[in-house]
Amino acid sequence: MNRRPHKQHFAARRDGSAGNPGTKHNGTAQNRSAHNSSAHSSSTHARRKNSPPPTPKAHATPKPEGNEQYFAANPSAAARPRELEVELAGMTFRIHTDSGVFSGDGLDKGTAVLLRKVPKLPEGGVFVDVGCGWGPLSLVMARQRPAARVVAVDVNARALDLTAKNARENGLGNLEVLAEAAALAQLADGSVDVIWSNPPVRIGKDALHAMWTAWRVKLRPGGVAYLVMGRNLGADTFAAWARDSGWETERLASSKGFRVLQLRPMDA
Repeated sequence: MNRRPHKQHFAARRDGSAGNPGTKHNGTAQNRSAHNSSAHSSSTHARRKNSPPPTPKAHATPKPEGNEQYFAANPSAAARPRELEVELAGMTFRIHTDSGVFSGDGLDKGTAVLLRKVPKLPEGGVFVDVGCGWGPLSLVMARQRPAARVVAVDVNARALDLTAKNARENGLGNLEVLAEAAALAQLADGSVDVIWSNPPVRIGKDALHAMWTAWRVKLRPGGVAYLVMGRNLGADTFAAWARDSGWETERLASSKGFRVLQLRPMDA
């Protein structure tokens, strides 16, 4: 049975009385005060009842379900598949998502910031989405640059399955998915032109540093990585580490509590 997908838009938005001391009140005044207080309460209740619902906001950085982590290789969270129609970088996609993956309810704020702030892609080359989740970044890269080879990378098997399904759903034959270990083995050093990433900062500092040390050598001379990270989740600390670890690092933008970082290998 065909279901009409729910359409979501992800533009991030921020969207009685006391008497004077010492004054005596007779019964009539007290009754009038009680009547006014009751009328005010009824009016306030009516206003609240008739008020429109709050404007929905883009998702904040999602928290894992219970002890489940979205960077687990095989998520144990019960599957809750759903279909959505989403707008990414001004383009409409029909996508499948699920529990147990990063931002399974839709586009998160950090990825939305990266899509707004990242520079235009080259016309062709090898582009990699590190930590792809259900694939918003790689879907955009593949549609914007059909001549490019786009590789979506994650450790989460459910995320990889969803991204592959979303590529097929949207007719993107230039998008392939690989587990991170396979991608690092198959992509030659110095072969990648552009990396986009909303990295899994919750894997811990040491693992995060090891991840970007491995990906640094995959970039070709002149290649570049664009990352989005939460200011309160260590973006500035990570940028300082990157400068000391072989990366030319620049903060391109700050928006809604997120930093967009540009990283280039110093020895490129």
